[in-house]
Amino acid sequence: MAKGIYRQEGKSLDYKNVGSSTIKYADVVAMTNRIGIAECDIEAGQFGTVSVSGVYELPCTASETYTVGQTLYYNTSENVVTSTASSNIECGFAVTAKNSGVSKISVKIG
Repeated sequence: MAKGIYRQEGKSLDYKNVGSSTIKYADVVAMTNRIGIAECDIEAGQFGTVSVSGVYELPCTASETYTVGQTLYYNTSENVVTSTASSNIECGFAVTAKNSGVSKISVKIG
């Protein structure tokens, strides 16, 4: 029978910055099919902590409208949340409704 060995709570993870520049505190970190939020500066080649759970205010596409509970995606090219799934990373769901013209949205990640 398979066994699961407890490693950590999972609200935040140890994350190695494999890029060439520093990930800054509060930066959105794209991780294949998920996002996290840097809890500290993470130098290139070093480990740091990335939150993968919680509600965060994130920049979003100002021209879009969102409803509470709507699934949202992170566009890594433009560094914004969007309602467009294609070529983007699912980042969570809208915690608040958003009207057109607003450039930030509260998102439950995880």
